[in-house]
Amino acid sequence: MAQDLLYTDDGDLYISKDSPLYVTGLDEIKQSLNMILMTKKGSWSNENVGIDYDWLIGGFDRNACISSISTSLQQDKRIIDVVLVDPQINQNHTSVDIHIIVNTTLGQLDFWKEVKTDATNWWWLGNH
Repeated sequence: MAQDLLYTDDGDLYISKDSPLYVTGLDEIKQSLNMILMTKKGSWSNENVGIDYDWLIGGFDRNACISSISTSLQQDKRIIDVVLVDPQINQNHTSVDIHIIVNTTLGQLDFWKEVKTDATNWWWLGNH
């Protein structure tokens, strides 16, 4: 079973009592998927890692969002099937809340991912 260092939702290393913690099992797969969804495709040396955020540029495109997230999640070889990707933009258009269900080699994961659409993200998406 895979083991990884535990990271916060913002991608920072989680430290407890001056030492890192570890995560395993479905929690490790969920963390891996969240890292994929936090990484803009092409921003690392491997052009195929991460997600294409074009569905946010110029306004929210629901169908492109579903397609992009589904494709990105399958970068993790432990994903057997993407069951659900249900994005909902909030009333203020400041974030997209995405309900995700995937079948993995260790069982089913059901979780939510929030993607901010604020000015910082728009700058980052367009300039990196």
